[in-house]
Amino acid sequence: MPDTVSSPSNTASSPSKGSTTGGVSVRLPVGSEPPRSGRRWDGLLTRLLPESHRMPVTVTFLTSLLLAVGFLSLPLAGTDLSAQVARGHFFDEHGWVPIDFRWYGGVYPFGYSAFTGPANAVFGSRGVGAISVVVSAVAFAWLLAQVGARRPLTAGVLGAITGVFNLVSGRTTFAMGIALGMLALCVVAASAHRYRPPLDDSAHWMRALLQPRASWWEMVLAATLAALSTAASPVAGLFVGLCGTALLLSGVVAEGLVLGLGAGVAMVVPTFIFHDGGVQPFSEESMKVCVAACLAVVLLVPRRGYQAVRIAAVLSAVGAALTYYTHNPVGSNVVRLSMLFAAPVVVAISTFDRRLLVGVVALLCWWQPPLIGGDLAYAGAREATKLYYQPLMDQLERRGPVGRVEVVPLRDHWESTYVADVVPIARGWERQVDVDRNPLFYDDTLAPDTYLSWLYENAVSYVAVPRGDTRLDPAGREEAALIEANLSYLRKEWENTDWSLYRVVGGPSVVAYPAQLESSGATGVRFSSPVATDLTVRVRWSPWLVLRGPEGCIEPDGTWVKVRLTRAGSYFLTGSFDQPWRSRC
Repeated sequence: MPDTVSSPSNTASSPSKGSTTGGVSVRLPVGSEPPRSGRRWDGLLTRLLPESHRMPVTVTFLTSLLLAVGFLSLPLAGTDLSAQVARGHFFDEHGWVPIDFRWYGGVYPFGYSAFTGPANAVFGSRGVGAISVVVSAVAFAWLLAQVGARRPLTAGVLGAITGVFNLVSGRTTFAMGIALGMLALCVVAASAHRYRPPLDDSAHWMRALLQPRASWWEMVLAATLAALSTAASPVAGLFVGLCGTALLLSGVVAEGLVLGLGAGVAMVVPTFIFHDGGVQPFSEESMKVCVAACLAVVLLVPRRGYQAVRIAAVLSAVGAALTYYTHNPVGSNVVRLSMLFAAPVVVAISTFDRRLLVGVVALLCWWQPPLIGGDLAYAGAREATKLYYQPLMDQLERRGPVGRVEVVPLRDHWESTYVADVVPIARGWERQVDVDRNPLFYDDTLAPDTYLSWLYENAVSYVAVPRGDTRLDPAGREEAALIEANLSYLRKEWENTDWSLYRVVGGPSVVAYPAQLESSGATGVRFSSPVATDLTVRVRWSPWLVLRGPEGCIEPDGTWVKVRLTRAGSYFLTGSFDQPWRSRC
C-alpha cells in the first residue's frame, strides 16, 4: 500500500422536505423521510464501499466465489491437504489436547496453527480454504481500490485466481492466515486518506508515531487481526510483519508498528510454548526465482505513491536470500508471497505499456513452481481415499497393540490421515519435523545399517510399503528401494495388490521391559508394569506430558521419556494443559 494516497470521496446532497412543480408547492409527509438509522447505515456503506470500490469488489467477489465452488467440486487433491484434514480429525475427536502422538512420536498441533484444528473440525479443511480465498480476494480488491491502483478490477480477479491455485495445493491454513492479514491491511488503509499535518524532518518519526491517521480503535483492530493472522498461520504472520516493516520504513510509523508488533507478539508466544523446530528445505533454484520475482516488482512499480510496496518487495528478496543461506523452519515457504501477489500487484499499479505488462505477468506466472499442475493431474487418485488404506489398517489392528509403524510416505501423504488414526506412525506430514528428527532420509546417509538403527531407535514394530506404480514422496523413494532389497531384519507378514507389510525383527517396544504395552494411540500410550521400576517410554519429551496412574513421575531421557514408577499398575502417558508439572520427578 502507498505511504501517502488520496482516496476519492463521495458526497450526496440531503433531500429537501418540499418541492415545487408548476408553481405549486408540494410538501412531502414526514413519514416519507428515510429513518435516521437507515441514513446511518447508508452512510456507513458509502464510507466502506464508495462508488470507486464497488465494481472491483463486486466482480472479484463473484469471481472468487465461482472459483471457490469449483475448488470444492474437485476430488481430493493437493500435497498439503492431507495434513489439514488430519489436524481437523484430531481436534474433532480429542479437542484441546496439546500433543498429537500420531506423528513423529509426538508433535504440537497448536504449534502449527492455533485455529486449523478447530476451524477444520467445524467447516472442513476445504470449506475453510474456500471461505478464506473469497475473503482475501475481496479484501485485496478493496485495498487496491482504496489506494488508488490503476487496475483494481483486473488485479483483484488475478488475485482470486492465484488464491485458488494456493488452495489446489492444499494450503488452506495459509489461506486463512492470509485472509486475516489482508483484513488487517484494509483496516490500516481505511485511514490513508485522512489529513495529517505536514511533518518537518526533525519531527517526522515522532510526530508520525504520535499522530497516526488511524483512530485508536482502528489501531487495536489492525493489531488484533495481525495477531490472529499469525495464530492461524505463522507463515502468513511473517508476511504481515513484513508489510508492517515496509510501512514503517516508508514513514507510516504508527500503523507499521501496529502491524509488526501484532504479528510479532503472536509469533513469539507459541514459539516458546509449542516449539517443534526443524528445517524446511529450500532449493537454490526456488530462491533465485523468488528473488527475481521480487526484483521485477521493484522495477515495474512506480516510485511515487507506492514506496511501501517497493520496500516490501526488496525485503522479500532479501528475506528469500537469507532464508536460503540460514537453515530455518521457513525455508521454501518464503516463496509464497511472490507466488500469490507478484503478478497481481504488478498488474494493479504498474504504468508500463499493456503489451509489455502482459508479457511480464505471463513470465511471473510461468516462473512459479510446477506443483499446481501436478496436484491437478493427481486429483482424485485412489491414494487419497480411506478405502485404499483399509486392508492395511485391518492388518495392523489384528496385530495390536502396535506401538508404532513406519509407512513409506506417499506423494500426498494420506497415510498421515488414515493410518495414523489407527496406529501412530513413525513419520507424518510436517516437513520441518521430518528433516529434524529423521535426517537420514535427507542427508544421503540412508543405508541398511542406519535404517536398522533408526527403526530400533523409534521403536518401529512394522514397516508398510506401497506396491505398484504408486507415487511416493521424494523422501520415501530411496527407503522403498532399500526395503525391496530384502533386508534381513524385515520379515514379510502380509501383502495384497497395494501394500506389503513387514515385521521388524528384534526391535524394542515403545515401552521398555518389564512394562507391557496395552495401547498406543493419538492421545498417548497406555501400559502396565508388574513391579515398581524405572523405564523408558519412546515418545518425545514435552513439558505438557502427564502421567496418570497409581504412583509415578516422569523426566527427560534424552529425546524420550523416563518413567519412574513407585507402584505396580496400569498407567497412561498423555498430554494435558491441566497442571502437567505435577507429574515431574
